This record gives sequence, structure tokens and C-alpha cells, in this order.
Amino acid sequence: MKNFIFALIMLLSVPVYSEGKDVFADRQKKFITELFQSGDYFNTIAETRRLQLYDNDPELEYFIYTCYYLAGQYRTVTEQYTNALPGNRDIPMMLLASQSFIRLGDYSSGYNVLGIPAYDGLQQNAAFSLLLRRVEPLILAGNYELIDNELLDASQAIGNYPDYINLKQDLETFRDNQGLNPWAGAVMSAVIPGLGQLWSGRIIDALLSLASVALPAAGGIYLKNRGHNGTAYTLFFFSGVFYAGNIYGGYNSALIENREKINDNHELMTKKYGEYDPSVYIKFGRQFN
Repeated sequence: MKNFIFALIMLLSVPVYSEGKDVFADRQKKFITELFQSGDYFNTIAETRRLQLYDNDPELEYFIYTCYYLAGQYRTVTEQYTNALPGNRDIPMMLLASQSFIRLGDYSSGYNVLGIPAYDGLQQNAAFSLLLRRVEPLILAGNYELIDNELLDASQAIGNYPDYINLKQDLETFRDNQGLNPWAGAVMSAVIPGLGQLWSGRIIDALLSLASVALPAAGGIYLKNRGHNGTAYTLFFFSGVFYAGNIYGGYNSALIENREKINDNHELMTKKYGEYDPSVYIKFGRQFN
């Protein structure tokens, strides 16, 4: 009899527990939505982890790492979330990992994590968005050979898409505007101190380089002519050191100028075609309402 009563109580309690669980999940989803929309990403992560005890929807994991990304915790994404990538062709997941690598300045990993391009079954706007995110790390790395391959791979799916045509033209412009040869800058500064820096558009650096080499050399000549050989040779030594540094400065100035041009190209692309936004892949209507 006692066993029967206990079993009856347990049976009657199941709907109550289930109803309580559903009520909690609904309230938790609304709370998470409010936290996310307010930009409180760390508390959003904590509350979503609580929700996972009641809802094992795998897309919640993507939502959690989106919050890490939006909170600037890119290394957390690359070190933890990318473990789920091998063999997984989930586009939002791959893009999140790729963009995290890009934010860390690892453009090679940002490209490689995307794997082989696959545009089958995608609408043209979605295929273009994927292409855009695939060429982004290549633009930042200045790798136009791979960019050509990407354009070719996407041409069959979106070759007639207006944004594809415009992007292809923009990339040709970027290619023509890649920048300066650093070795040319070094040679110029070797011939005339500061010339490489001037060629790179860094006028103040050019003047400082010229002065750092010329002034000690002129002072050394002046003192040597007056018999102060020890001090003169010291100035000549420093002039030589500054001369070597000036050559490296000519090389480095061209590199800096090139990096600025690459960043300008990247900025133009994102302004024109849109920046990456991981939240567009979050299905709030299904997951959180």
C-alpha cells in the first residue's frame, strides 16, 4: 500500500515538475535576451549556462561563444570553441572562429579555419557574405594570389551578383595599391639618409634620420680638424650606428606605410559591404522567445 501511494505521488508530481521546468526556461530565456541586448555579455554567458541544464539545444553553445566574441574574449573562442570545428561545416561556427583569429592578428589561421569553400545550396546574398568573410583575412595578409582563387571558386555561384562584380573591381584596385617595396626604401636611405623615409611619406622621420647621421658626422669632422681625434672618432662611431639604423628605418617605413594601406583597404571593404556580425546567426525567435 505504501509503495502504491509513493508511486502515485511520484506520478502526479511529474507534470508539476515539468511545468515548473518550462516556466523557468521561459523566464530564463527572456532574462538572457534582456542581458544580451543590454550588452552585459558575461552575465549572459553565466545565465545561458544555467539554461543549458534544462535545454540542450546545441545552438546555445554558439550563442555563448558569440558573447565571448562580442566581449572581446577572442582567445577564449580560438582556444576552446575551435575544438568543435574538425569535420564540422557549420558556417556560423567557422566564421566566428575565423573572425576571432583575425582580431588577434593571426590572418593565416583566420583563413585556414574556414576550410574548403562550399557555396552549394546558398542563396546569392549568403554566398556573397561567405566570400566576403573568406577574402577578409587575405586582404589583411596581402595575399592576392589566394584572393584570385577565392573569386574563381565563387564565380559559378554568384558571378552575376552585383556585389560580387563590385568587390572584384575593388580588389583589383587594392592590388594596384599594395604599397611600396621595403628594400627600395632601405637602398634609398643607404644612398641619402632619410630618403627612404621621405619616399614613404614620413617627412619628420626623414628629417630626424638625416640629422642623426649628418650632425655627428659634421661634428666629428670639425673636431678632427682641430686635433680632437678621440672625440671626433666617437662622433663618427655614433654617426655610423645612426646610419645603419637609418637604413633599417627606410625599410621599416615602407612596411608601416604598406600596413596602413592594407588597413585602409580593409576599412573601405567593411564600410562598403558590411562588417562581420555574429549575432545575425542567432535565432532569437526560436531560442529565446
